[in-house]
Amino acid sequence: MIPPLIFLGLVLGRWWWIAPAAGVGWCLVLLGQGSVGITDLSLLGGFGFGVANAAVGVAVHQIVWRSIRLRDSDRISGGEYDADDQDDLEVGGRDDDR
Repeated sequence: MIPPLIFLGLVLGRWWWIAPAAGVGWCLVLLGQGSVGITDLSLLGGFGFGVANAAVGVAVHQIVWRSIRLRDSDRISGGEYDADDQDDLEVGGRDDDR
């Protein structure tokens, strides 16, 4: 059941609340199958694993989403980052050729 929870986080990862909701959903699956009882401590562990698995998918989604947005914002603004330009700047942000 781990891959579906990670996939859920990947697909709906724009919203962080998906991870706790997936944990609740996983607990409901465990209760529905009769794997654990409502008073079992392992239900809490199931909730934690459900949240952790969905959070992995959410984190990957967020990283990909932000990197795409960052790349697109650079493309729109026309600025491209060049690592050699960083060497031309002092700590104060001024050029060495004053």
